[in-house]
Amino acid sequence: MVGQTLLQGRYQYYRCRRSYAGSKADRCKSPYVRKEALETAIREALVEVLADPHRILDEARRLSMSIPADSRRGALDHEIGELEARQRRLVKLFTANDLPEEMIREESRTLSERRSRLESERMLLPMVERPAWDLKALESRMPSVLAAIQAWLVKADGDDLDLLLRAVDVSAKASRERVEISGSVPMIDSSDYANLVTIERTSA
Repeated sequence: MVGQTLLQGRYQYYRCRRSYAGSKADRCKSPYVRKEALETAIREALVEVLADPHRILDEARRLSMSIPADSRRGALDHEIGELEARQRRLVKLFTANDLPEEMIREESRTLSERRSRLESERMLLPMVERPAWDLKALESRMPSVLAAIQAWLVKADGDDLDLLLRAVDVSAKASRERVEISGSVPMIDSSDYANLVTIERTSA
């Protein structure tokens, strides 16, 4: 979805990107969603996810038992990155009207299908060695960390909220059937701040 304003910014909405793109028969008929309603729902869902440290600790324990095979994962990440770059170039060609719409639509479909297959394979990679995380330290420190993030989420607004959502890598994806909201929380390991636990909340 993308942002949309009416009456010189007085009313703010989100709408599907396909509301106006493509042929009339292929356009999305989903209604506009008020900005306040959607952003409030996402904020509440994030607070709900972060209210329970057990959810994240369970994921940390699962990851401590296994991580994807590095070699194949690296190859898949590289190929997915190349597909993403091709998709970005396709968007530029579309906006510049340099190619027929039907050709762009077909190429976009092909790239999306290929990327979906690669991402599915990436998720199903065999599991190998364990990362060196101190789970006991996480268990003692994660509740206070999550409580702080929750407090920030409740109070943050405008640019502060945008910065916070970027800091925890929040992503929201929606279709007619389901909504997925995901984010990452620092593992709070003083020896390696790069390790993150990714959490997800999915509703049908």
